[in-house]
Amino acid sequence: MKDLKLLKSLTDENRVAWVGDNPVFNFYALNILSSSNLRVAPSMHGQFSSVWLYEHRISDFQAWKVLLDESIRLLDKEGTLVIRMEENPNVNMMNLKKFFFRNALIEKAEIVYENAIKLGHHRPLIKYEHEVTLVIKIKRANPEIYHDKKWTFTVLTQGTKVDNVVGFCESIRSNELNHSEILICGPENTAYEPYDVKYLGKEYDTAYANISEKKNDLIAAASNQNLMIVHDRYILKDDFFTGFEDYGYDYDFITIRQHYESGALFPSYLMLENRLWWSKIIYSYDENTFNDGVFLNGGLLIIKKATAEKCRFNSLIYWDQGEDVELASYMIDNSVIPRLNYFSSAMTLGINDSYTSTFVPFEEYQADNTCQVHIAPTYSTFKQRLVNKAIGLLKRVMPASMKAAIKRGLGL
Repeated sequence: MKDLKLLKSLTDENRVAWVGDNPVFNFYALNILSSSNLRVAPSMHGQFSSVWLYEHRISDFQAWKVLLDESIRLLDKEGTLVIRMEENPNVNMMNLKKFFFRNALIEKAEIVYENAIKLGHHRPLIKYEHEVTLVIKIKRANPEIYHDKKWTFTVLTQGTKVDNVVGFCESIRSNELNHSEILICGPENTAYEPYDVKYLGKEYDTAYANISEKKNDLIAAASNQNLMIVHDRYILKDDFFTGFEDYGYDYDFITIRQHYESGALFPSYLMLENRLWWSKIIYSYDENTFNDGVFLNGGLLIIKKATAEKCRFNSLIYWDQGEDVELASYMIDNSVIPRLNYFSSAMTLGINDSYTSTFVPFEEYQADNTCQVHIAPTYSTFKQRLVNKAIGLLKRVMPASMKAAIKRGLGL
């Protein structure tokens, strides 16, 4: 209790959120962990001067980066986080401090208190472990952008799917709460005139499908902070704008729920089995499954303009070379965590359900991976023991002359 009183003295007592159900002081109990996708009501964002992640150690959660991302969004322009964690294979001092120091969404991070208690046990390949308590003072970058509800919608098109682009524009104009900006990267067409669209007006080298350069140009041309970058195969559903009222505008890099025309879910929150390698694609709708291999389907991305200007698309990457995967990896390296707004939705056009038939649900992958983790090493260990016993037996019974011949053959 003495330590808790010390921590309390280091934080602003007026507006304190306690992440959990059992605050030890007269703090506001706000259990992010029981919220869907670790997302709280938007009315809570920017309302607190201090957030305590103390009742539950952040190291107990695979999605600790999502938990920290949401906790930072509870802070006003600046404030403190009180964090309790135990170093383990999930999180340690290096990657925790990297999360704050390299964070593109934080103007300044400063440790005002740190206490580490060395634990008596340790796991293989870990020299030692600590239980750590930190108080980190944070100043958020560009806090004013999270109050802006104006939109810029940008479309990439080759001009062959005019009806799709018209449908997308119509889905915006028929549901928008404020007049939105619509930017088109592609050929002009009179069919778009009723929707008050603008054109990028730039010619591109046709030798390469330079999709990343186009997306960066759309980001630069956008007038508003809430920016959607979409390919010409989507329309927005009626719940898009109202869904953002429910989700809130304190976000940086997100996707939404997506459907095929059949009504089947089109995976949008994805992860690679091996980060930045072409490997098995896994999909989920639960951000508690987060790992550093997460990326968002590049056909529809939503990003704050200020964030996109800091973390740009890699213009060396052309179409079908994974520009969305590389961007998400870069974002995560800079502590911009991909999120999912499940209140808003869109529908894909002109593709059938087989388009993502090779994608694996996270639950199925986890079941298979559990077998690989717990069964394969056991069998491997058993094999190695047999081999070691056989080698030992041969050493005991093998004549000295044969041993010498083998050594000569091996150049020993």
